[in-house]
Amino acid sequence: MTTVTFEEIAQSRSALADYPEALDALQILEDVDGNLEDAVDVTLTEAGVSITIRGRGSEEFIEQLAQKLRPVICQEEFLAVFVDGLSADLLGMLVPALMTELAMSGTLPAALGLYIVMYLLKRNIKRFCEGNDDADDKKESEPDGDADGSN
Repeated sequence: MTTVTFEEIAQSRSALADYPEALDALQILEDVDGNLEDAVDVTLTEAGVSITIRGRGSEEFIEQLAQKLRPVICQEEFLAVFVDGLSADLLGMLVPALMTELAMSGTLPAALGLYIVMYLLKRNIKRFCEGNDDADDKKESEPDGDADGSN
């Protein structure tokens, strides 16, 4: 289980004040006591999205989705503002970029972009981008399925 503290949620609200969809995602995260996996489940359910997850659950889904979005996440412009822990600059840049990427996919809620960033901040984005993350040792399959259940 990956947990975001209420302090981190409050800091994120300030950094993402101009992004209503991110603020909605933060509210869901707060409602589930900072549990990222529960927030993903609630967001997918509210969006009416049914997915098949290869793995153990929502944490595996977040990891697989992060792997799929690695080319966006690991752009130099984002890594240049990375600091250990929560960074308002990074949140303000990366969350909207991932939300846009997800919105363009047409199958997954854009709000998942916030959860992916929070997940990676907890795990160290630079390690993830350098390929030294535990995720590389696991099966590198993508989430299976989309909004209409086909893939």
